[in-house]
Amino acid sequence: MNEDKQIQEIIQALKYAVGDIQHNKERTLSAFILCVCCVDALGALRYFKGKSAARWEKFVTNYMQDYKDLDIYDKCRNKLVHNYTGNKKYAVTNDPTFTKPHDTINGKLIVNTNYLIASIEAAFEVIKIELLDEDSETRKNAIKWDNNFPFFRHTTI
Repeated sequence: MNEDKQIQEIIQALKYAVGDIQHNKERTLSAFILCVCCVDALGALRYFKGKSAARWEKFVTNYMQDYKDLDIYDKCRNKLVHNYTGNKKYAVTNDPTFTKPHDTINGKLIVNTNYLIASIEAAFEVIKIELLDEDSETRKNAIKWDNNFPFFRHTTI
């Protein structure tokens, strides 16, 4: 497969991932799980090498500043995705009156999924531009990642 077609398929797969997040926006926990998985995927595409947690933090630091240094990956991601459990110090909300990306209330970090979703959408738009740039490190890393760990492709039969 030529690289342009491969990049288009990666972008399409990511559009579905972001679409699934948007579809579940009112289902706060579902949206959060899909968000952390999407950030994990975007981090892998962007940086290719390194451990998952390091790629996650690097991606968040460079593309989603509001979520850096929150330890979401270490404290939530694996427990949530693999065991459907959490951490007593974290919670999520989609309450429209909660207007910050996150805040600590009574010792608990509350993550606003509406804001997190918007941050992922914005990061995806930047990544898309980088993927389409033939000389970008993101594109080169994404092709390597997809060659080793292919994204699910949506096809019609």
